[in-house]
Amino acid sequence: METDKAAAALRVAELLRAAREAADMTKYEAAAEAGMSEGRWRQLEKGVEKRAGVESPASAPPVTLARMARAVGLEPSQLLEAAGVTLSEDEVTEELTKATYHRKVKATSIDVSDLTPEQVAMVEGIIIGLRHNK
Repeated sequence: METDKAAAALRVAELLRAAREAADMTKYEAAAEAGMSEGRWRQLEKGVEKRAGVESPASAPPVTLARMARAVGLEPSQLLEAAGVTLSEDEVTEELTKATYHRKVKATSIDVSDLTPEQVAMVEGIIIGLRHNK
């Protein structure tokens, strides 16, 4: 079983790295586009994560993999398949929509409650860009 997880983690890592490089993006840029930390991106692109000093195959929830795929121009289904996850396109879209609504945006900063998920994603992208260009 651990061998299957390791093989899936390496397939995901190889796809992510190849797609990111083809998109001419840094790990930081890809992570920002996916709405995650660069450190977490690095773990998944390497295929290994370390918890409490113990290395194990890197894994992530399907919605995270789908966001990562989109960030580097892959179809989410490609990365999910590599990870051994089977979701329909409708299920992937539903998960991405839920994730957009649940991302943390401080209410004291900006009220996005009346925006669509796509508009919220655009606002988040702008904020990430502003932080990157400080």
